[in-house]
Amino acid sequence: AFAEKSPVPVEPLGGIIVLEEGRKKPLDTYARNKLLQFSGKTRIHGSSALAWLARVMFDSQAADTEAVFLINNPEIAQALGITPRPGRRYSFMELYQANEKLNEQYQSANKTSQKERTSFENEILRLRGNFFEYGSLSSTFSFFNPFDEFTIKDSILAHQLDFEREKALSYVELLTHGEILSDKMLELRRKGIENLAESDKALMNLVNRMYQFSSSIHNPPPHCMVMLGDQGEIWVSPWGFIAQRQTEALADKSMRFLLKIRSAYLNKDPKQFMQMVGEFKKAVRESASSEKAPDPSLELIYNAVGPFVKSKIALGLASLLALVAVFSATAAVYWSGMALVGVGWVLISFGIFLRMVIMGHPPLSNLYETFVFVAWLTIIIGVVLEFLRLRPIGLITASMTGFIFLHLAGKYAGDGDTMGTLIAVLNSSFWLTTHIITIALGFAGCVAAGVVGHVYLIQAMIKKSGQSKIQAVERAVYGILCFGLLFTVVGTIFGGLWADQAWGRFWGWDPKENGSLLIIIWCLLILHARSDGIIKGAGTAIGAIISAILVMCTWVGVNLLGVGLHSYGFTSSGVASLLTYIGVEIAFLATTGILIKFR
Repeated sequence: AFAEKSPVPVEPLGGIIVLEEGRKKPLDTYARNKLLQFSGKTRIHGSSALAWLARVMFDSQAADTEAVFLINNPEIAQALGITPRPGRRYSFMELYQANEKLNEQYQSANKTSQKERTSFENEILRLRGNFFEYGSLSSTFSFFNPFDEFTIKDSILAHQLDFEREKALSYVELLTHGEILSDKMLELRRKGIENLAESDKALMNLVNRMYQFSSSIHNPPPHCMVMLGDQGEIWVSPWGFIAQRQTEALADKSMRFLLKIRSAYLNKDPKQFMQMVGEFKKAVRESASSEKAPDPSLELIYNAVGPFVKSKIALGLASLLALVAVFSATAAVYWSGMALVGVGWVLISFGIFLRMVIMGHPPLSNLYETFVFVAWLTIIIGVVLEFLRLRPIGLITASMTGFIFLHLAGKYAGDGDTMGTLIAVLNSSFWLTTHIITIALGFAGCVAAGVVGHVYLIQAMIKKSGQSKIQAVERAVYGILCFGLLFTVVGTIFGGLWADQAWGRFWGWDPKENGSLLIIIWCLLILHARSDGIIKGAGTAIGAIISAILVMCTWVGVNLLGVGLHSYGFTSSGVASLLTYIGVEIAFLATTGILIKFR
């Protein structure tokens, strides 16, 4: 099902602040993260994430038929009784109709330990979690929906409350009569249970159903409203606000403005919609504590520009031109590639700068940020190679490594908010900042050496270049590997100094510490073997490629284990990608090695 055009311009909604996982963020960011989580996209059927979320919250019936939920494995769709289709995306209504089967599959998968779960079971768990989270979002204003549980069948009670008998009522309709209900409940307590009439019993049942209903929903996301409590401000959803304040909630001005936003959306009144959104934002700021609410403007600019996506496109095009430049001496191709690399680097720099200003710390909180940072560094390494007249090796290094690392970063964007709150142990210390930066420089150097190593082996295999040019490439591999080794050593030492402050020990044989040590030992072996003449150009290139494999195993592979003091970066995704990468590299080394030996 394809979405209709939004009835009103939803962009003003993007600046509403919501609290999620300890971070206050614009609703625009929240919508992008949720749509990416559910569908793997930041736009769906021509709609922005914000327009989609507005439909989910304000007009859920329209959104429930949109094919949003990504199911990668067609066997899962078949197990749920849904016909698989090429787009691999399915609607909430399709999943709702298959809810019984989904629960059965969930119960079965949940009994299996995490280490023993298959990809099928992991995707079932992910799908069910997304299904229920979507249900929470679509219930944001469900207190307006009529429910059969709130049907008043007793004629006397219906007359007393001035409601039509046998008509399904909404929670809000009953809440508007909250004072009458409260007074009547006090009268019933004075009467005693033995003196209750049928209408009195009907009243007690109705109030009990209201309580059970509000308790079952509790406080679903998004948390966009503020209440002041004994411990400061408390961020709640519209349902949470009503559950806490009950009859007082409807009189609160922030709630009144929020309800008018919904009404203007459904009535397709853009002027009223924009005005009420502005009033709601103002009311929330006034309701908050003395702590200054974050200004969403920078993050909205970051979202609108999408610097890393655009940089990935520029670097991808530069990679194609770099490959052309290998077989062509045309200056226009070369300089076009370099210009695109420059554009890509500027966009990454802009994105990193905005993230640092928004979050208030260097790019070190998760794998996404470190991948982006290393993409930025490898472009610099490639440009330095160009200044050393290693053309087009520098262009290949800058464009391809930058593109690859941005692509890897994108794979982790779907795991949640990439600007998540930094855990306390990481949010301190000069040594931590220097550790992250220097170890990233070291890893970037090893990976860049591996990329240039590929170029050397390909040139040596096809004999395309002259001997002097191949030797220049080999020297570049050597120099970049030395660079990578130096900063990996320095970064590991700085990490130990930080660990001594944070955890009380310099070295603890943690998996990631062991991985860094393995990289250092391997690089030293390669450099010493080259120095002693044990290996020559091809051996150095192969060693550099293996060092890049070790970096990825240390950087990503250790995170897949979810153990050790570095498990703050744990992720359950990427096993297949890492194994595929290792397999491809082994095949490449075996093929080129054989061809070079027997050429």
